[in-house]
Amino acid sequence: MEFQGINLSARTLKRLHAWTEREAFSHAYIFAGPPEADKMGAARAFLKTAYCLAEDARPCGHCIMCTKIEHGNHEDLLYVQREGSSIGVKQIEDLQQRLRNKPYASERISAVIEDADKMTPQSQNKLLKTLEEPNPGNILI
Repeated sequence: MEFQGINLSARTLKRLHAWTEREAFSHAYIFAGPPEADKMGAARAFLKTAYCLAEDARPCGHCIMCTKIEHGNHEDLLYVQREGSSIGVKQIEDLQQRLRNKPYASERISAVIEDADKMTPQSQNKLLKTLEEPNPGNILI
């Protein structure tokens, strides 16, 4: 798996490689690190591997799934970003609703919650239910 150009520690890269090579995806991951670490780039590369259609050398970077993820328009990949200074309960409720549905174009639905540390206490509690009882195949980052 290629994580070229992504500013992550060697230890983190080794873990990402191990997860993706085994295709043993957990339902949730936390990508944490200093501000200069490219956490979104790592999440995108990681998700490309989870969705890639290639038989080997995943992610291929050329299949329809890799291309959609790179361009930010994959139907089964959701992004939650803060509105104003925080991520509120309504955003988490909307996310949970979508995660309960079937995927449109793949086997799984994934969500990337950017700046999760900006979630309100209420939205954190709301998300906890999803983390404790995930739908099969879903991945939360």
